Amino acid sequence: IKLYLHGHTHRQSIQDLRAKKLPLVLDSGSATYRHSGSFFFLELEENSCLATSYLWNGDKQLWQQSKSHFFADL
Repeated sequence: IKLYLHGHTHRQSIQDLRAKKLPLVLDSGSATYRHSGSFFFLELEENSCLATSYLWNGDKQLWQQSKSHFFADL
């Protein structure tokens, strides 16, 4: 297992546990959580992953790109 993807904690997070011989853990949060919705857009290559996070901006009523995280040597 190289990636473990999950959600529904209402908290977006990334945990890179590869140094402990564990997978990269991505928690998307919850896209439907109306106060602080979030999700990841993943671009997967054979041995890498680009995870771009998006957060809901309730004031502007739109999704905004937050950060991008690149992981190589998966």
